[in-house]
Amino acid sequence: MRPKGGEKDFKEPLIAREGDTVEDICNKLHRSMKRQFRYGLIWGKSVKFGGQRVGLDHIVQDEDVLTIIKTRGA
Repeated sequence: MRPKGGEKDFKEPLIAREGDTVEDICNKLHRSMKRQFRYGLIWGKSVKFGGQRVGLDHIVQDEDVLTIIKTRGA
């Protein structure tokens, strides 16, 4: 995970199963996260370029770095 405007956190990674989607990760973090989800930014092997916008159905791969952007006021 990578907080918005922050550095990547490889010391305490979020462990996900193979084939997990961004929606699965949102549900692991907090049950209301999926309702507040606006888009995700991913750096890693699962995207064509670093910082690509993705939706809830995007499948993450090993060592992907994800930033979740939530809706305003949520």
